[in-house]
Amino acid sequence: MTYVENLSGRMCYLPSLIMRNDRILDMGSLNPFYEYHDNVYFATAYQNTVYKLTKKGLYPVYCWDFGKDGINDEMLQKHRLIENEGKRNDELIKDLSDGTLPFCMKFHRENDLYYYVSLQNKTFVA
Repeated sequence: MTYVENLSGRMCYLPSLIMRNDRILDMGSLNPFYEYHDNVYFATAYQNTVYKLTKKGLYPVYCWDFGKDGINDEMLQKHRLIENEGKRNDELIKDLSDGTLPFCMKFHRENDLYYYVSLQNKTFVA
């Protein structure tokens, strides 16, 4: 496991999925980027860390732990091994539908008081 320090000094888990360019796992959402106070952020659907993009790199700024109800690296490992993107996407949808994956985070935003995420769980998967 890799941990990095975010901009506030808090240690955040850096999942291995961001080490590989994997459009399905890294994004999982149509809007993985958002802008707030002239900063650009990147957040995926299947990890618990939000990154700030700067000219010097990608820095974790928010991270959280859902405990036993969260998505861990092991849950995503089988998906990383599927080379065919269509099959990988189908498997993600199946796992989300049957509850193997507890949720995906579809929409990330923040304001001066809150950071909020729209969670999609098996109830809402077609």
